[in-house]
Amino acid sequence: PSPRKTGACSGGITTLLRGTKHHASRGSLYIPLDLQREFKVAPDDLLRGPQSQDAMQALADVFYEVSAHAHVHLEHARHMLPQAPPGSAAAMLQG
Repeated sequence: PSPRKTGACSGGITTLLRGTKHHASRGSLYIPLDLQREFKVAPDDLLRGPQSQDAMQALADVFYEVSAHAHVHLEHARHMLPQAPPGSAAAMLQG
């Protein structure tokens, strides 16, 4: 993969996390089901907001996991930047 594609993955994941409240208000969820199950996040907690302290912590944990995945993509893109064509780094890491 190129730094551009890897950086785009990071940006896409971040954008989806930022849009979770908006999407949930329309009945759509984009948090992976396997992570929802792993962290015991009920779909209702995503759609309507957490109803308990445990649910709030589970949401925080799942969001942390997803954001960590985005961070791995970003770091991978940064590591690959020296291989990118000259002058392309600024365009790839706009934020």
